[in-house]
Amino acid sequence: MESREKGLACATCGGKGSVSGLSCTDCEIMLDNSAMPDFIKGNPVTLQPRKLAETEVCDICGKNLRHYAHLPSCTSKKLMKFDGDKPRADLLPAVATLEICRVLGYGARKYSAHNWRQCADPTRYTAAAMRHILAILSGERVDPETGYTHAAHAAACLMFVHELDQAKVDTSTQA
Repeated sequence: MESREKGLACATCGGKGSVSGLSCTDCEIMLDNSAMPDFIKGNPVTLQPRKLAETEVCDICGKNLRHYAHLPSCTSKKLMKFDGDKPRADLLPAVATLEICRVLGYGARKYSAHNWRQCADPTRYTAAAMRHILAILSGERVDPETGYTHAAHAAACLMFVHELDQAKVDTSTQA
C-alpha cells in the first residue's frame, strides 16, 4: 500500500514510496516519527528525514547513520531498538498488576492516595503482608473487606516496604 493511501508520505521521494516502520521503502531514508500524533488523529502527514548527530553509527554494521541507505538491509537482519538497559515492564503479569492497582485504588479511597508514604515504620507493612499470606495459607483466597485477593494485598504491602526501604537508602547515600 502506498503512503499516499495511508495518509503518510515521505518528504524525500515526494510521497511516491510507502512508509514502513520508520523508513521509506522506496528511497530507504530513515524518517522522523515526531509527526505521528497528527497521523493518529487522522491528518495526512509528510514525514521528514530523521536528523542525526554527525558521529552516530549503526551498532549492527558500524556505518555512519548520516548515510541512510544501508539501514533497511541492516534492520532486516536485526531489530534496532535501543532499550536493552531499560526495565522490562512487559514482563509484569497483567492480571496480577491490575489487581494490585485495584487494591491501591481501594486504599487511596479509604485512607488517601500515597498515605503509605507517611509510615515511619515499614515493618507495619511487612506485618500486613504476612497477615495476607497467612490468610492464603489458611485457605482464604479473597479479602472479605475489599473483595480483592490476599495475594494482591500482600504484593501491594511488599511494594510499600520496598519503596520505603529504598527511600531510606537514597537518603543515606545523599549525606
